[in-house]
Amino acid sequence: MSWFCTASTEYLNTMQIKPKIAAGALAWLIVALPCGVLAQNSSINAFSPYTMYGIGDLSVPGTAANRGIGGAGVALSSSVMLNPLNPASASNMRQQTVLFNVGVETQSFYEKSRTQKTSYYTGNIQNVSLQLPLARKIGFIFNLSPLSSVGYRIAENDLRPEILANIGQVKYKYSGEGGISQFSAGVGMEIFKNFSLGAELIYYLGSIQRYYDVDITPVTGLGTYSDVSASAREEISRFSGSFGFQYRIISDLKRVLSIGGTYRPATKLNPDVRRFVQSGNIFGDTVFLHNYNSELRLPHMLTVGVFYANMKLSTAIDYTYQSWSKGNMNDQENGVNFTDSHSFKAGLQFVPNMLDARRALKRWSYRIGYRYNTYYLTFKDRTIRDNAITLGLGIPLKLSGGTALNVALDLGIRGSTGHDLIQEKYLKLSIGFNFFASPDEGWFRKRKFK
Repeated sequence: MSWFCTASTEYLNTMQIKPKIAAGALAWLIVALPCGVLAQNSSINAFSPYTMYGIGDLSVPGTAANRGIGGAGVALSSSVMLNPLNPASASNMRQQTVLFNVGVETQSFYEKSRTQKTSYYTGNIQNVSLQLPLARKIGFIFNLSPLSSVGYRIAENDLRPEILANIGQVKYKYSGEGGISQFSAGVGMEIFKNFSLGAELIYYLGSIQRYYDVDITPVTGLGTYSDVSASAREEISRFSGSFGFQYRIISDLKRVLSIGGTYRPATKLNPDVRRFVQSGNIFGDTVFLHNYNSELRLPHMLTVGVFYANMKLSTAIDYTYQSWSKGNMNDQENGVNFTDSHSFKAGLQFVPNMLDARRALKRWSYRIGYRYNTYYLTFKDRTIRDNAITLGLGIPLKLSGGTALNVALDLGIRGSTGHDLIQEKYLKLSIGFNFFASPDEGWFRKRKFK
């Protein structure tokens, strides 16, 4: 389905009447929302040693259609395709229509250091979204998506000669899981012709569990040594918000050129932490329990982008900046520091002929994109860079409207094996269903029973 299908659909369907909420779409949301919440709180949705610190891997926002073009689209607005990247996009909705989107994601990780290799597979809900018109040129959008995911399992043997000679075999084990979900509800409004503003309220909810174990196997028989087990549970529950704008410089039935941007102010997450430490042997246990609030700040985030489309080709480019270095505490002992992050996303989409009723493949959307970003943590002053190529397909399920199945594939590489770091190669498959309900399909028709 073309990004430009907005103009074509409005040209073919010019009849509009007063808005009314589609009960069927709300029922879809009621069914999908609990599944999304459960998936966000499931065990391991990421697998990377880099998630030992901070809030874990940050998810790429947007639907599977966005992912197919590198994750870009902050300047995109469509009346038949949902775009959660910018609340201002909700203003571009026809009355008596409903947009619903649900997406899932599977990930395969292949990691290696200078001496070891490993792999892991995960799956998760990508997003659950609903968009409704409130009035002419005013729309409401709701979205549930992951903000971050934590998942790692690391084991290390202490090979220092003095430890082996005086104590024995000592093994350190580190593991963690969890993540943060974000619920957002926003409104977009066209302030004047072709210029829209949007605002949304965001609620962050999640928990992260981290575990640390020291297993000691004495070999000298001298002294008494105890194994140590520690765990920390971080609970996050905070409100925030964001703002957005879109301006269509050119907008007609043949082409669209628009710019857009969003801004999210900094938010103090300050997790509630419950830390538990136990040291035990055959003679007894020593237990330590500590509850406190840690200092953790979700930074300012600024995204700007441009979008252009004609009847066959469309392109989007986004840039994002996040100020992680301000207000977050570094781990100087281990050489882990917060740093400002930058992200660049760009993509192209080609639709041979969106109005060809006889040949379905002519109406398919073919997408390609590129994504580059720097990680928000440095390790021993080494910047972690992430590069990914994305491919995507949009398969329309109806001759008109935006109901479509979207598929996206990310092939990326992050980090390197130099300087005692880890190189990660990953493959991510995103599948999303975009449902468009229009008056022509009977969703808003009043039925009489005699």
